[in-house]
Amino acid sequence: MKFSEAFIEQVRNGNDIVQVIGEVAALQKKGKTYWACCPFHHEKTPSFSVSPEKNFFYCFGCHEAGDVFSFIQKYEHCTFPEAVERLANRIHLAVPETELSPAERRQEQQRKALYEINELAAEYFHNCLTKTGLGAPGLEYWQKRGLSAQTVVDFKLGYAVDEWSRLYRDFTKRGYSKELLLAAGLCTEKNGEVYDRFRGRCMFPIRDAKGRVVGFGGRILDAGEPKYLNSPETAIFNKRNLLFALSRALPAIRRTEQAVLVEGYMDVVGVHNRGVTNVVASLGTAFTEAQARLLHRSAKELLIAYDMDRAGRTATKRAIEIARKVGIRLRIVTLPDGKDPDEYIREHGADAWQEAIRAAQGVIDYSLKMALQQGNPTTIDGKNQILREMIPLIVETENAVAVDGYLTKLATVLRMNEGLVRSEAAQYIEKAGKQVYVAPAQVDTESVSAADTTQRQKAEALLLGYLLQGGDMAAVAAQVPPSDFTDSLWQEVYTQCLAVWQESGALTEEAVRRRIPDAHRERYARVVMAALPMGDGTAVSYMRPLRRAALQERYEQHCQQAEAYIRQGDEARYREEMKAGMKVSELLREWQ
Repeated sequence: MKFSEAFIEQVRNGNDIVQVIGEVAALQKKGKTYWACCPFHHEKTPSFSVSPEKNFFYCFGCHEAGDVFSFIQKYEHCTFPEAVERLANRIHLAVPETELSPAERRQEQQRKALYEINELAAEYFHNCLTKTGLGAPGLEYWQKRGLSAQTVVDFKLGYAVDEWSRLYRDFTKRGYSKELLLAAGLCTEKNGEVYDRFRGRCMFPIRDAKGRVVGFGGRILDAGEPKYLNSPETAIFNKRNLLFALSRALPAIRRTEQAVLVEGYMDVVGVHNRGVTNVVASLGTAFTEAQARLLHRSAKELLIAYDMDRAGRTATKRAIEIARKVGIRLRIVTLPDGKDPDEYIREHGADAWQEAIRAAQGVIDYSLKMALQQGNPTTIDGKNQILREMIPLIVETENAVAVDGYLTKLATVLRMNEGLVRSEAAQYIEKAGKQVYVAPAQVDTESVSAADTTQRQKAEALLLGYLLQGGDMAAVAAQVPPSDFTDSLWQEVYTQCLAVWQESGALTEEAVRRRIPDAHRERYARVVMAALPMGDGTAVSYMRPLRRAALQERYEQHCQQAEAYIRQGDEARYREEMKAGMKVSELLREWQ
């Protein structure tokens, strides 16, 4: 679709960029510019700026930039013409019709007819349920499932009577053609006879993202197959591109920035019935990339709440692959008691449901849990199977710190040598051609003493123990300043180590001990003993924990200071702090 430059300018002028972006991001004015945390990447310190004067946005973090049309294209994952149309609709500006070919005009007319007859069919099924005695079996079923009368109305749930051609007769009497009923999938034809597709079923109208009825799902009440029957593919109904209840769920999805994906229609309706409305379902098919992109337009995070039977685990695994491909953050909900969402929220209530959502696991933690349940971590074959399954997931995680932590965790739960696990990960990365850094295993040392309560203090003490037992003082002195030490005694010991080494060109434990006050000799002695035997640890392996902790602290200080400057409206100092923070971040990566 093409628009004139005059129309595009009219749409641009009618949509204030601050108001448009302010609908999805919490903008705060600082001077002439508005600031917020960027909606396109995760951050704690606002680096996303909007200039009403220039009608332009820019993120200093991820460098996304553009005008109001660019923002809608990026945020809603749509094309430029779609962005123009959505912004025109926002200000109630009529979109000019483009010249259609005769074939395109016929196609558009058919689509309009299909929307109309599907909407009419939804009313028909709903009225049968709520206004006639014929709907008694359906009404009994909905009531047995605990649905309120309001939920039945909100979803326009219905009932298709158990007769071969009831809908066909009623609709043809109203003047609707057999061809249209067949094209809409409401009827089928066999041996010259036309039959209703849905008979003796509770009916779920299926709407597109704009709220238009495009098809139906029907649940059988008596014995028979299939248990659920969907409309066939039509000109307006494609299961791979639709999500059940998306139009109803969108306001809550945008507000919470979370979308919850469940398996079935009844799961969606049951959870909505309890007041939780950011829940959708795929239409009896596997979760698709198109559906993931639909959700990613409005949600930063997707939560999968499938049944944890074999089919559910397989579907979850597939959803993980798709979510990673699309780039939406994903967590997995595991409901207690093995209940499905509808059963769980009926028995335990909305508060318990929200608690389960908060407790949802990340992809790696969930996958590791499943791998340990399905494999045998006590056998060599079992360990290898779990390694083969987990290492690709771990090394493809974007966060290098997370990769490091999960490799350590994997070694721990499998009771394997961490160096071996990291070696396996490095081999996989090399074969797969991945650009991922895997740090070698750190020195395995025991804790110094109960008095040294923090990991940072332990790291400080272990480094000193290494030096006092003849470690490479020159290598450490070149990298570690005294300010890296937070424990006052350890900082003093390290300062004395530097002094002795600089004065004599060599470091001996005896020379340092003579400089330690008597009151601290006992604690000092424990440091010396902590590194015995020293083993094969290198200077780098002893320095790494301390350097990482110190650099992380410096990075956080820069971020906090940057946030303070941005609150004051001091953009110049904000940029200086962010630049300094990035330099520290680069150093931090070198010590991963």
